[in-house]
Amino acid sequence: MWFKKGLTIFALSCALTVGVSAVNSAWAANKGYVTVKEIENNSPKIEIQMPQLKDHELQDKINAAIEQPINAAMTSYRELTEKSKPEWVKRYTMLADYDVKLHTQKTFSIVQRIYQFTGGAHGIHIIVAQNFNMQNGKQLELPDLFTDYASVEQIVPIIKRQIIERGKQNSYSFNGLQKNQQFFLTQEGLFLLFQPYEIAPYSEGSIYFFIPYVQLSNFNYSAILY
Repeated sequence: MWFKKGLTIFALSCALTVGVSAVNSAWAANKGYVTVKEIENNSPKIEIQMPQLKDHELQDKINAAIEQPINAAMTSYRELTEKSKPEWVKRYTMLADYDVKLHTQKTFSIVQRIYQFTGGAHGIHIIVAQNFNMQNGKQLELPDLFTDYASVEQIVPIIKRQIIERGKQNSYSFNGLQKNQQFFLTQEGLFLLFQPYEIAPYSEGSIYFFIPYVQLSNFNYSAILY
């Protein structure tokens, strides 16, 4: 008897999962999809690919926010090249690409990678994570992911535990979440992002901490994922 009951519950669970996926897929196909915007230049060298949302009522608002960090980086890059010697500019490079991490009827989560080399020992790497509420176009902050503001603080001990598990407690300087903490979302969980130098030396690169949703109390599934 318990076996049949278990099969029934499992079947209902699978049907629900398939149903949610079908709704999200249909929404993405009919009301919004992602294309790529490319910017190229030879001198100074610029090769940029950034995501653009199409066929969505909030696309202009969201795309403007997506372009903002790229435009800011290009402005500072061009200003520097204008002040540099021509022989130096030949070596300069600016590159950018992206990944779409989550695209549902509620949330659009992306990561843009920006690289600039303008001389020196190494280039500059910047990771820009952006998470949009697809109902109003606003960018999400960490507290928006939970049903109450205080639940954000549960992230801190999880990160500290992961640092110890990695054996990095003597090389990482993590004292808590940033005011404008960068993060992105996937179907499986939350990723916290730290830029080079934020909590560790440049040699460590960008640092990520992954937290499955099942480990987070009061996560607002209905507002974020479904």
